[in-house]
Amino acid sequence: MLAASLVLAGRGREALEQFRLLEPWVGAEPWTHHADPAAAFDRARALAVLRAGKRS
Repeated sequence: MLAASLVLAGRGREALEQFRLLEPWVGAEPWTHHADPAAAFDRARALAVLRAGKRS
């Protein structure tokens, strides 16, 4: 939840730190609310990368 919240808040750098701790596990909220949790995780992480000003 923290990683997703940080992405929504535009705090990409902080979100990336959380994604690094989570990877590759996507079996929890908010990812499991999507039909394809792995794809939802990947999209959110990609957005965090963009907001952090880094290339994926």
